[in-house]
Amino acid sequence: MSKAPTSWSYSKLTDFEKCKKYYHLKHIDRIPEPERPLPPGKTEHANDRGTRIHTSCENYINGTSHTLAPEADKYFGPQIDFLRTMFTDGIVSLEGEWGMNAAWEPWSWSGQWEEINDPDELDLPIQKVKALPERPLLNVVYAIGQGRGKPAKYHLWTPPWVRMKLDALVMHDDTTATVIDFKTGRKFGNEVKHGEQLQLYQLATFMRYPKLETVFAELWYLDQNETTSVKFSRRMGLQYARKFHKRGDTLVSCNSFPANPNKFTCKWCMYGPWGSNDCQVGVK
Repeated sequence: MSKAPTSWSYSKLTDFEKCKKYYHLKHIDRIPEPERPLPPGKTEHANDRGTRIHTSCENYINGTSHTLAPEADKYFGPQIDFLRTMFTDGIVSLEGEWGMNAAWEPWSWSGQWEEINDPDELDLPIQKVKALPERPLLNVVYAIGQGRGKPAKYHLWTPPWVRMKLDALVMHDDTTATVIDFKTGRKFGNEVKHGEQLQLYQLATFMRYPKLETVFAELWYLDQNETTSVKFSRRMGLQYARKFHKRGDTLVSCNSFPANPNKFTCKWCMYGPWGSNDCQVGVK
């Protein structure tokens, strides 16, 4: 039986739904993909380029750097300058590492302690300690004695159920916010995936900020001078919770990861027989 994952993100979810074997190799076994040759005429891979441009935007907006990557400056220089000003004014936050539990409540990105009333219900091993460890084990309940005649207190280290990183969040006031995701590369062919990202980001924003009534979710296509903006009311935005909860729960409760070999899912996979050979059933 394969190890079950503990949390999900949108990128992990799309990998999982595309091919469970690929997801497991990449995110559970953490097998690095073999080196790929650069595309003809290119000096960096698309993902490395995207990371470089995203980092440049972040450092420019927060004032760490005074130079913006030319790819971002070409079409979105004035907008990013405005974000830089709003960051100084405390209206914009960047690269937010958001964790949430299965009740869609804010949760520490790396995990946090949860007090357990009845450890027997969890059917997990119990370890007696004098103090909670700095590096706790998963799926272990820690019992701390409270002195003679007093019941022990039980604690469980719990990772977040879902994680997501937002490029920028603009809090206009207590009731209105804008979520911004920077995109490099093409828009065509990615509309569905990018649209779902907006749905997830606005949902998490409403959950984290209960006073919000309106969230604008935006995609800035830095290479193409295009912007996608969707306005969500709280009532509309929260309707996506059931869909994402079902998909996320399917991932975190999975313990079998078969391959899904076909020419579409295998096309760019480097774990197949033509790559690292960690998956021997891939097809071209």
